[in-house]
Amino acid sequence: TLGGLALALFTAGMNVAASTAVSREGQTFWIAKMIPVPPKQQVMGKYINAFSISEIGILVTAILLAVFLKISLAKTLIIIILGTLGSIPLTALNLLIDVLRPKLVWNSPQEAMKQNTNGLFGMLASMLVLCIFAGITILLIANGVSEWLTYIILGAVMCVGSFLSLKGLFAAAERQYRKIEV
Repeated sequence: TLGGLALALFTAGMNVAASTAVSREGQTFWIAKMIPVPPKQQVMGKYINAFSISEIGILVTAILLAVFLKISLAKTLIIIILGTLGSIPLTALNLLIDVLRPKLVWNSPQEAMKQNTNGLFGMLASMLVLCIFAGITILLIANGVSEWLTYIILGAVMCVGSFLSLKGLFAAAERQYRKIEV
């Protein structure tokens, strides 16, 4: 179950939709500054889009694991629930990277995605978060914590990480949108 969770979170962490969300607006970013929608709401829309893509990856991974490895329904649901909770801070951190340093000058839409170092930085940030989750899991297992209590503690850590990362993302969006020049 924990291996399946790690695979599902790895899948979610490799999603570059969040780490290029602002960059993809390119020269039209001025519109985002003009419309009467606060930056927090604009970033929330980008967040929901990227999170949805990550969630699809988590669901597909969990279903494939359930089918091919014959994982029980309860453990498949654990993978989906913890994968969802874990992908919240992953998506928020990836989007935060692009909010802080968007690449708005590009010649083709492919350049905004494929030649944007924010995608690489997002993947590295995701790997760091996954290492933290793995480290906590290893500590819990090494100290003899039961399987279900491990899931609960991991879920609690992921909830705290989600809250903090979303709070940081929205605060940065309010600040950065005013500073970004096209």
